Amino acid sequence: MRSPASCEGFTLPEVLVALLVFGAMAAAITSTLLLNVRANRIAKEMTAATSVAQSRIEAFRSSPTAPTNGNDTVTLDNAVYTRTWTVAAGPVPGTTRVTVRVTWREPQPEAVELTTYVTS
Repeated sequence: MRSPASCEGFTLPEVLVALLVFGAMAAAITSTLLLNVRANRIAKEMTAATSVAQSRIEAFRSSPTAPTNGNDTVTLDNAVYTRTWTVAAGPVPGTTRVTVRVTWREPQPEAVELTTYVTS
């Protein structure tokens, strides 16, 4: 018969320390994954907002009429983007300064603003 001291296996304190180490690692990995998901969502929304603003600028560039101030909303990927544009005289005669600001709320307010010059 073997004595209890010669039995192989882990003791309770060793198991508890191992669980603590693995639990801490799991918590760190989970928080890192959540931060990455949030950063990816914000980057996707920022890219979409920039695309929405750029599409309005391209519409002004291809239009034969002079741009005027205005706003509208665009829904893209289940997010609502509010697009506002302001028009001012450019530094050179025959040019117009156009600033397009796109805002959205997912979950906090965010905004992108593009400024360009178009010929009138």
